[in-house]
Amino acid sequence: MTLVAPFEDLYRLAPCGLIVSTADGVIAEANDTIIAWLGTDRESFVGSKLADRLDPGSRLFYETRHAPVLALQGEVREVSLTMVRADGSSLAVLLNSTVRGDAGDVHTAIFDASERAEYERELLGARRIAEASEIRVRVLQASSSAFVSSTTEEQICGALLASATEAFSATATGVFLLDEEGEYILMAGAHPLDGLLPRSAPRASDAALIEEKTITVSVRDGDGPYTALVNGLRQRRLDSVSVIPLLRAGQPIGVLACFFARAQDFDSQFADLQAALSRQAAQAIVRVRLQRELERLALHDQLTGLANRKLLLETVEVAIERSVLTGRPLSVVFLDLDGFKGINDQLGHAVGDAVLEQVAARIRNGVRGEDAVGRYGGDEFVAVCEDADREAAASIADRIRELVAAPLDGIPPGYSVTASVGVAVYSPTEGPQPSNDELLSLADSAMYLAKSAGKDRVSFLAR
Repeated sequence: MTLVAPFEDLYRLAPCGLIVSTADGVIAEANDTIIAWLGTDRESFVGSKLADRLDPGSRLFYETRHAPVLALQGEVREVSLTMVRADGSSLAVLLNSTVRGDAGDVHTAIFDASERAEYERELLGARRIAEASEIRVRVLQASSSAFVSSTTEEQICGALLASATEAFSATATGVFLLDEEGEYILMAGAHPLDGLLPRSAPRASDAALIEEKTITVSVRDGDGPYTALVNGLRQRRLDSVSVIPLLRAGQPIGVLACFFARAQDFDSQFADLQAALSRQAAQAIVRVRLQRELERLALHDQLTGLANRKLLLETVEVAIERSVLTGRPLSVVFLDLDGFKGINDQLGHAVGDAVLEQVAARIRNGVRGEDAVGRYGGDEFVAVCEDADREAAASIADRIRELVAAPLDGIPPGYSVTASVGVAVYSPTEGPQPSNDELLSLADSAMYLAKSAGKDRVSFLAR
């Protein structure tokens, strides 16, 4: 059985909106479908302009693109616009418009595109998630490679700055490390609030390290704990700052601070990427510091902290080469402690070690600031004094000898320590260039001359 609906019903109840408007856009006819979609009534709808039923963005497009193209071509298909319902809500639609007749009336079919718009929004959201994931992977791969190849803290901080700049698009970014006094040192990037915050003000960086989490402060926070920080952000026309702690095994290393001029969505993906970058950077910094400490231990005496024999040999070699280049004299001061063996044997190694530590400190105080000091072995010490002729070396050696001979802490009466000091002086204008071993052996020989001459004195030998 075939059912044929009257033509009027087909128009009035069509599954799409149908309107007829004049050439200047005034709605002359409309079917029930579009009136129901918009939640309006026929009396107020018919006679109004179609452009007035659009949201601002769609109206601008309709007036500047849709209407002119329709006038020129006579037809426009699948134009995506947004209409405004009577209750103020939005309705996504697709328009097909055709000009008919000599009067230029416009016949328009309107299709509900709400599901399509939602689908497109979901696609756009999925695309943004995929792009964010791609950026995250790329940033983490690049940062991981950069951190592995970095050999200094400065290089690591520079790599972290580059990665954070790409990942977060911050207005300004700064990488800060804590020094031994607990102060933050800017290692890379910029600090736009430098000089604006009073030292007594609570610091978001401290909270980030103590609480072991990212602290975010915005100008919209009002009367929070970081009033000075909020005022500083306003003064620099910034919206917010995100402070990410750099921690390793709970030990504070520093912070990464990202400043934003516009409102930022600190979502979970943002936080996850921040955490991953900070974790990588902290691990790399700890690795570099450990390597540096191992290198220091390999070249320094563990008891006194002075350079060990290996580092002394390298230091003397470099000093000889520099002396040849500059033509300036070089002196090597070699000293051996008199009376130390009796203290070490009779009072014990612990007392002997304490004596060596005190003597090392006195030798450091006896030389010039630019001189290098090391423990050659046992109770033998060496000072490398560049740009020091015999007169200058004599002054240094006598000062060391007098400091060593002063009473030592923790030593009972009847025990004393003095120094037999030998000095080898090399002048590049007066003899052939020696090796580091030769110059140290010469200073050693001069020391034995002082010891055989009665100890607690200084002897010289020239190359």
